This record gives sequence, structure tokens and C-alpha cells, in this order.
Amino acid sequence: MYHPYSLPIKIWVQFTSGGLQTALPLVIGLILIVIIILIILRLIIGELKLKAF
Repeated sequence: MYHPYSLPIKIWVQFTSGGLQTALPLVIGLILIVIIILIILRLIIGELKLKAF
């Protein structure tokens, strides 16, 4: 049976069914993705500010 989950629900289901060991890799992966996106945005915004002068 197919149960589409949003990401917070998927994390919660993994945590409640398998404990921290099953949810932790997903959470760490998401944190790394967010950090990478923030770094990229910071670089883009910095370049835009330099071009404005």
C-alpha cells in the first residue's frame, strides 16, 4: 500500500517505528542539504551586492 508522506511525517514515522537509529540519517542528510543551500544563497547574494557597486 502506498502512503505518501511529507518529510516531517516521514521523519516522525521512522523515529516512532525504528527509534533514533532509523531517523538520524535522514535528519542529518536534511541538515546538510539546508546548510549547502544557505551557503550557495550567501554566495549568490554576496556576488549580487558586489555587482551593484
